[in-house]
Amino acid sequence: MSSQKHWRKLLIEERRHVDPAVVDVLREIVGPEHLREHEPLSGLTTWRTGGPADVVVRVPDLDALSKVQQVIASNRIPSVVLGRGSNVLVQDGGFRGVVITLGPKFSGIDVEPLGDSDRIHVGAATPLGQLIKAARQHGWRSLAPLGGTPGTVGGALRMNAGDRHTWIGQFVESVDIVKRDGKLTTVPVERIGYGYRHSQFPPGSVIVSGILQVERDDPSLARQAIDEHIARRKATQPLNLPSCGSVFRNPENGSAGELIERAGLKGVRLHAAQISEQHANFIVNLGGATARDILALIRLARQKVYEETGIRLEEEVRIIGDPAEEHDDED
Repeated sequence: MSSQKHWRKLLIEERRHVDPAVVDVLREIVGPEHLREHEPLSGLTTWRTGGPADVVVRVPDLDALSKVQQVIASNRIPSVVLGRGSNVLVQDGGFRGVVITLGPKFSGIDVEPLGDSDRIHVGAATPLGQLIKAARQHGWRSLAPLGGTPGTVGGALRMNAGDRHTWIGQFVESVDIVKRDGKLTTVPVERIGYGYRHSQFPPGSVIVSGILQVERDDPSLARQAIDEHIARRKATQPLNLPSCGSVFRNPENGSAGELIERAGLKGVRLHAAQISEQHANFIVNLGGATARDILALIRLARQKVYEETGIRLEEEVRIIGDPAEEHDDED
């Protein structure tokens, strides 16, 4: 092992928040095949960046999730849930704590007809693409703005995914969560506090499923609306390169991408990170970008737009973890 790799291993051990004895408990709960230590999070995010987590657990079922939540809470361990990591920037130092991912039992769609609408029971681990496929079949034209959006239903429910005019929270009846104390709780929509890219779920809770109610339309009209929306995304967004989607929320009556472009930053590059030449509210990984470089571009865009317009852009992306510590390798 090189001295650089040895130093990094020692640093991770020194900074970790999960005691080895607790790791053993978690391993017993989820099974050894569902727990990994020092796992690079670059493989769990669409930006393809990020250092290692102390522990990544893939919870196989609801009972295991409840127990994992109790262990995390009783030991005061930092935790975060990752679906497909499509709205997350993990810093290069990684995440000191437990990363939770949901297994296949948290995926699936059940449809309950209700006159001219359908009540949709959907698991949090269900890919949004699967929900959109069902929308094409059943005629849920209202869900077209979710077409082409990466990630899972759980992430969409937490961030209230959609476009400027339509978002998933408008169709939610309730969401089931497992709180930090391990209890399964149903949260009605009026208690979620949905807003533009915003929700108010209890801190540390894990979304496990949701119930939506959507009007049923002619499937051919739904397919047309979905196809048109996906085509617009493909024409205007750099979907062929790793990114997190939109970096900033659109300000009221404005477009974050247009403001960044007006500030002269479209196409600006720092090493392998670049403000997209196709859409300035996207920062793309050209191959080997670091979270540090991406963060520098985020700060540059925010600063320049404020200097030019007085508008303070707010990040839509979640930034988690620790920055990498500098180290001079003398060997």
